[in-house]
Amino acid sequence: MGWVPRKRDIRSMTDRNIKMICDRLNNMPRKGLGWNTQAEMFCEMMLEELR
Repeated sequence: MGWVPRKRDIRSMTDRNIKMICDRLNNMPRKGLGWNTQAEMFCEMMLEELR
């Protein structure tokens, strides 16, 4: 499951299911990010801030 179907009531979903969806989306490579994941870009930006 990579997203929530339009008619699905998210109140019926468990926290674990929502976290799994978030993790999958955040770890999906994006063309606009040079085929990096959002998580990779976040870590890279955080490391730059520490320098």
